Amino acid sequence: MEITVENAGYEIIASAAFLMENPQSELLLHITDEGSHFGDITVHFTDIPDQKDEIKADFLNGSLTLTCINFNNALGTGTSVPFEIGSISGKKLKLHLWSYFLGNRSVRKVEYTLYKEK
Repeated sequence: MEITVENAGYEIIASAAFLMENPQSELLLHITDEGSHFGDITVHFTDIPDQKDEIKADFLNGSLTLTCINFNNALGTGTSVPFEIGSISGKKLKLHLWSYFLGNRSVRKVEYTLYKEK
């Protein structure tokens, strides 16, 4: 049996929730589609006092680096809507990202959904 999930004209191609081994370590996503390599997405989590929660994006040499600033709330911090990160095989890709601190801030739970335009 094969199941596909769609939302708002996009196919959900990946979705996961997991606990990071180290709450400050980087998260690396390798994305390929039918032999076409999108590149890598590296996600860093950092705390900067007196700065609002935000994501800064930097695209360099075929890789996307996302710096998630102050994603340190026990109730979670993340994107309010999926944001476009590029395209693969002529189709737009979007990413939704959410992060939580659990316990005494020693465990980070991350949830993400990756969307591909139909």
